[in-house]
Amino acid sequence: MIKRMLTDRFKWMLRDVPGFGVHGSQIRVIYQPSDFYQELINRSRESRKRIVLASLYLGTGEKEKKLVSCIQESLMINNKLRVGVLLDWCRGTRVTKNESSASLLANLARVSRDRCRIAMY
Repeated sequence: MIKRMLTDRFKWMLRDVPGFGVHGSQIRVIYQPSDFYQELINRSRESRKRIVLASLYLGTGEKEKKLVSCIQESLMINNKLRVGVLLDWCRGTRVTKNESSASLLANLARVSRDRCRIAMY
């Protein structure tokens, strides 16, 4: 009964929203922020076609700088790699110690202007 109710209630999503099927065995839950960060680093290094990040902000700490540096290295090594970053404008331009997420990413965009797109909403 409940399963049918949920199926009926969200049927519109199957019809109107793009998506892709994933088997539960292909999903791994990340519990710790440090594991999430390491996953970002590893996948940035391994990416061959594209890196896409969407967030409220990136930050300006050592970890964030390392992530941007890692993405920049990947862009330099692989000329087919494309990077897209989407951030919230208010949070992404918030300055802390003379830096913001936007200023950190500006350096990345300068290095690979034709393959790196930074957008703020």
